[in-house]
Amino acid sequence: MNDIHNHSTFRGVYAKFSRVFIDSFCLYRRNTDATRDAINFARKEVEKCFFKEIKSHRNNTKLVVIAYQKICNDSELVEKAISYYKGMEKAK
Repeated sequence: MNDIHNHSTFRGVYAKFSRVFIDSFCLYRRNTDATRDAINFARKEVEKCFFKEIKSHRNNTKLVVIAYQKICNDSELVEKAISYYKGMEKAK
């Protein structure tokens, strides 16, 4: 399993999913005070990205699925998104 997490396709897709999650969270959160809604919106955006990545990585769909599952269960990513948003708000 550790070899999978070191695979370049996994790392690239996971990084992309993370960025989509954080960007989507911040975009939604800027327009509302509902953190839970922002998290749900971000997860839906990652899901859209997931289907695009499956098509792009037909030979490595297993890695894309594992990256998606890891993102869906990553509570630290939610904390990162919240702290990133707070940092953006302070910078205003």
